[in-house]
Amino acid sequence: MYVNGSCFGLFVDRDKNLYCSLRDQHRVVKRSLCCDSNKSTTIVAGNGANGSAPNMLNQPSGIFVDIKLNLYVADYGNNRIQLFEYGNLNGMTLVDGSLLNGPTDIKVDADGNLFIVDQGNHRIVRFGSNGLYCIIGCSGANGAESDQFNLPFALAFDTYGDIFVLDRDNRRIQKFRLARNACVTYNRPKFCPNATWNVDGITVFDQSLIGNHARGIFVDSNDTLYAVAQDRSQILTLFKNSTNLLSPTNFLLANYTGIIVSIEGEIYLENGTESGRIVKWTKNTNTSVSVAYFPGYCYGLFIDHNNSLYCSMKEKNAVVKMSLNDKTSKIVNVTGTGTSGSGLDQFSKPWGIFVDNNFTLYVAECGNNRIQRFQLGEKNGTTIAGNGTTIAGNGTLKNLELKCPTDIILDADGNLFIADNDNSRIIRVIHDAYHCVVGCNRNSTTVSEKLNKSYAVRFDSRGNLFVADEYNHRIQNFTLATNSCDSTTTEAPTTQVTTEAPITQETTAAAESTTKASTILATTIQSTTAAGTTIKPATTTTTTLTTTSTSTSASTSTSTQTTNSSLSPNS
Repeated sequence: MYVNGSCFGLFVDRDKNLYCSLRDQHRVVKRSLCCDSNKSTTIVAGNGANGSAPNMLNQPSGIFVDIKLNLYVADYGNNRIQLFEYGNLNGMTLVDGSLLNGPTDIKVDADGNLFIVDQGNHRIVRFGSNGLYCIIGCSGANGAESDQFNLPFALAFDTYGDIFVLDRDNRRIQKFRLARNACVTYNRPKFCPNATWNVDGITVFDQSLIGNHARGIFVDSNDTLYAVAQDRSQILTLFKNSTNLLSPTNFLLANYTGIIVSIEGEIYLENGTESGRIVKWTKNTNTSVSVAYFPGYCYGLFIDHNNSLYCSMKEKNAVVKMSLNDKTSKIVNVTGTGTSGSGLDQFSKPWGIFVDNNFTLYVAECGNNRIQRFQLGEKNGTTIAGNGTTIAGNGTLKNLELKCPTDIILDADGNLFIADNDNSRIIRVIHDAYHCVVGCNRNSTTVSEKLNKSYAVRFDSRGNLFVADEYNHRIQNFTLATNSCDSTTTEAPTTQVTTEAPITQETTAAAESTTKASTILATTIQSTTAAGTTIKPATTTTTTLTTTSTSTSASTSTSTQTTNSSLSPNS
């Protein structure tokens, strides 16, 4: 094909037609590679003049043609994605300039979701039935870190679902692996054993916003914080220091509802008008649909990576689940006899729950002051923290006294973080030892340091802790202060965008340096993080490399760092 201009996008469709997006001529043309005897070039989008009308383009860049021969165009100058159905020269805007800034490439997956290089915003976004969702480069700024871009230009998938991005002004190609747990949105950072958090919390939602009940919270893999404002039946969100109030219509929120957000951005909550009624609310359309009717109020909600919804019923002393993939799915008892007790198959006020990638269930059991672990298929649990713990070892864990724990989460190594409610603190359990993380100094007169009924705890992707401080009517953020290890370690490669990210640091005289591992496929890796791997041609073939990149960050708090460990409940 000979065209009077440069092709900023090329594509070959199922019928072996070659497409070319002519940016400076504001149009897309095609020509057959085999089947058209006259080999003529045909205009399929744009009339040659720049403009924003349906039949016009303004500096088109990346293009994609689906199996139905529909054409998708990254219309760079108009800040939009245009769809031209087969044979139609009038396009339809799928994503407009209110969401994009100079898109340069577009890919479509098997489900019709769009993956867009949003160049001016230095990020990769996905657009589907539930709206726009940032997946890579979500910090909002350009940069050279491996979770950042500087004017990305193009993207491509391999057969495994891994994403390759041409990061133009950083002069590199980044690879982002599809992680095993890519269908979940919570964060499980990796910490060194001696990691500490700033003891002074930062209030992100106070009583004027959260009301009198600071309970249900969730932080997704984009680091958006969701908090339930139960008094007003609203959801608070915080992203990039911008607070929004979401107002689901036509239902009240249950007093103790949990909250969890799916990979598509759908929010699951308990409707307070009827016990056990779980609704899925889509914020972009402000519509909700009931997805489950459990036989009791859900004090904890969780969705595993098989898309099963779990509910811990405090009054019913049981944990149940059902599949969200099948509307006819029946409710299944996971564990608990329904009778209050302290046996290994019994509960007394089960509260917060967590399910790991092996479908192991963890339950914060308020009434028995313990954390129970249930392997897949087991009805009898193992007490792994608190009253009656059976974990072997000579560490301090055997001395841990919990008082009504109400939440439990795990980090990347399976270490526990417990909301020890009546002790008003957050506990970290590593192997056979425990450490108090925040809320450890009960004699402190610093308001930001103390908790009053620590109800729920969540991580963001950087390892910061968010705590629902129930009786202080606020949501607190405790930033990760130190995460240095005694020695540099090599971890299994993780390139998921934001979850289960290795966070290991090694302090030097000059700065804190972050060390992460990756694998090299006949290439040399320049830098690696939990987000991306930089690849450039190499003259030799290498198999594995650990690289070190140095960065210096300033703390947001002037407080001293907590080093409290192995504290008794009365300390």
